[in-house]
Amino acid sequence: MSLTKTLIKAAGGALVALAFATGMASATPWRLDYIQTDLGTGSHQYDFLLTLDNNDNSWTLGQGFDWFIIGDVSSSGPATFTEGPGFFTSIPTGALATSSGGGSNGPTLGFVDGSVSGLQLVPDAVGFSVAFSGVSSYAYTSGTLRFSHLVGNTSTIRAFANQVASFDTSPIPLPAGLPLLLGALGAAGFVARRKGRAQA
Repeated sequence: MSLTKTLIKAAGGALVALAFATGMASATPWRLDYIQTDLGTGSHQYDFLLTLDNNDNSWTLGQGFDWFIIGDVSSSGPATFTEGPGFFTSIPTGALATSSGGGSNGPTLGFVDGSVSGLQLVPDAVGFSVAFSGVSSYAYTSGTLRFSHLVGNTSTIRAFANQVASFDTSPIPLPAGLPLLLGALGAAGFVARRKGRAQA
């Protein structure tokens, strides 16, 4: 094999590995924003907004999610939010406050009823969101708080949360081509109805 082919194969393998690693770190249709407030007593309040923004285009209608771990730390280290379920001061309707340990460590939201199907959180549209809060003695620096969740009952996805000054609750825009596609489908349906009437 020539040196050129060897270098091309090596570069290609490195790119695939990088893409895979990046995907594992951030391939989630969820966005977690949080506001962090120093309470001045050695405690910090965290207000969260979890939004299905489908930024990676992986979400499909009917897909279930569960076991949202907040401040997720892998098995290589102890939890940063050491309060366990007591971390949460408010949780969404239908959620259960618990904690995880082992492969992932941190306070956890499990979804057991309410706006769920099959004991999982099943959003009905892009823009779906839930809010929750917690208090901890641990102070995160911006860009370092991770969260994770299960897709279905198996795949664990991890990503970084976004520290913000305030929550953006404006509607999430539709993909650019969607209005054109819907218009085209509507026009096709109108033509089909007219043809049907003409043949009748």
